[in-house]
Amino acid sequence: MIYQFKITLLGIEPPVWRSVLVDPTMAMDELHFVMQSVMGWDSEFEYQFSSGKRKIIDPEVEGEEDDEFAPDILIGQAFRKVNDKWLYTYDFEDKWEHEIVLEKIVEIEPGVEYPVCLDGARACPPEGTGGAAVYLNDLAILKNPKDPEHAATKDLYGDFDAEEFDKDMVNEELHDPENWVEDEEDED
Repeated sequence: MIYQFKITLLGIEPPVWRSVLVDPTMAMDELHFVMQSVMGWDSEFEYQFSSGKRKIIDPEVEGEEDDEFAPDILIGQAFRKVNDKWLYTYDFEDKWEHEIVLEKIVEIEPGVEYPVCLDGARACPPEGTGGAAVYLNDLAILKNPKDPEHAATKDLYGDFDAEEFDKDMVNEELHDPENWVEDEEDED
């Protein structure tokens, strides 16, 4: 069986969302890497998944006694039935929050390499842009060339297009093995 998730970045209108197929036997830290690839993040910050009182955390985070570590929990242990929801928080300073909903459980299709992105809308904000409220303010500035902050904001965002979504590029990111490992510091 394969899980179909809808992932929505909260606090952004119109919404930034993705629909993905994921193997439920993958660990939650692997779901983190899926999230990074489909949303366009660079895995530069810590993360956690939460649902009710349950928290599944980045192994780099110092958690509380009841917290579970993402590599130790399978996706199928966290999401047990259709409509189960988890909140994925990425970058605790900017606090990018994503709702992950298990939309349906489907049969494995022979020849399909999972995970796979089925669809989505809009570009995810670039890393380090300050959270949803700051991002929305920046978009308003970018739309107004007369705004005194337009030039500086344009320099910050470059040729970023908030409306762009390229499913093929997202799937290339999903299947790039470099996106599935944490950078390790050199050990002497």
